[in-house]
Parts: sequence; structure tokens; C-alpha cells
Amino acid sequence: MTLRVMEVSDIPFAVDLHVRHLYRGFFVDLGERFLEHYHRSFITSAAGVALVGELDGRPAGFLLGTIDEAAHRRHLARLDRVRLIRAGTISLVARPGQASRFLRTRARRYAGGLRTHLKTPGAQRVPTGVLHHVAVEEASRQAGVGRALAHGFTEITRLHGTRRLRLYTEPGNHQAQAFYQGLGWTAWTRQGDIDGRPWAAFVLDL
Repeated sequence: MTLRVMEVSDIPFAVDLHVRHLYRGFFVDLGERFLEHYHRSFITSAAGVALVGELDGRPAGFLLGTIDEAAHRRHLARLDRVRLIRAGTISLVARPGQASRFLRTRARRYAGGLRTHLKTPGAQRVPTGVLHHVAVEEASRQAGVGRALAHGFTEITRLHGTRRLRLYTEPGNHQAQAFYQGLGWTAWTRQGDIDGRPWAAFVLDL
């Protein structure tokens, strides 16, 4: 089992795994082209972490996260917004139902968020990272790939001075929750997302 940094050439593998094994949220519903741009943003962001786990020289899983979520969002607002907006617009035009959902639940918030993240950072704050996505091929799930990816992410964030990590799982996904608790994560609270869907939050203090 080896870990390495995700490369652009790994994105199709990661997107395919994302679509097959992770929650089908709004970004997934926008299609693989948009997801490719979304995954790329974790590679181009200085605050992003994108890892691939390999078994016998073949990709078996991936992880996307941030060492500083606020800094990553500023990167998206400043540098990747044009690519993401273009890809998102194309996807929305081709999917009228998703366009209606976007206008109803996201348009105003995203516009406000863009203005906020374009502002110059203010007072000193404690960097907080987020483990956004981790997925492993079904045939490789007993080989320690997920554990190695999560551990690698934790070590990278610690080296960069991150003080706290967060992640979110579906409330009914007890297997994932037990996995993270076994790695030292602590159940924190339940939070609703922009669509009103509940998520179980976990934190890890470094």
C-alpha cells in the first residue's frame, strides 16, 4: 500500500469512484465534467490536499480535503471560480431541474459567499481543515487503503499547522462513523446542509 499526491491524470479515476460510491449530492448531479473541475480545485489550491492510495501500483482509493478550509474557499473565489462557473453553467443548462434547484437553494448564498471570500483576511484565526471525500474501490476495502489515506491526510495537515479537522458523514452510516472514531475522531453535532439534509459532524484536534 502506497500513498502519493493526486495528479491531473488521476482525476477520471477519482471522479468515477466518487460517482459510484459517495453520496449523490448536488455536485454529483451536475455531472462528471463539473466533478472533474471540482476535483482539480483540490490539486491547484495551496490549501487543498488530494491523495491517491495504490495497491500493487494501481489506484485503489482517493481522498480530498483541506489544511485550511477558509483559505481553500478564497482560492476557489479568486482563481478557480471561472472554470467552476463555466462548467457549472453548462451543466445547469443541460439539466433544467438542477437549475431550478440551484436558484431555489444556492444562488443567493453563493453570490454572498463569493463576495465574502474575495475580501482580504482579517484577524488571526485558528486554521481548520476539512476531510471532504474519501472513497476506496470495493475490492480493496480490507487492505487498509482508507485508513492509510485518512492517516496521511492527518499528518499533512498537522505538518502545516492545522489545529482542528472536521468531517461529515450521513447519520445512518454507522460503519463510516465507527471507522473515524477508531482513528480518534470525536462525534460533535448534527448539522443540516443547504438542502436541509442532516449530517453527523466529527472533529479531530491535532
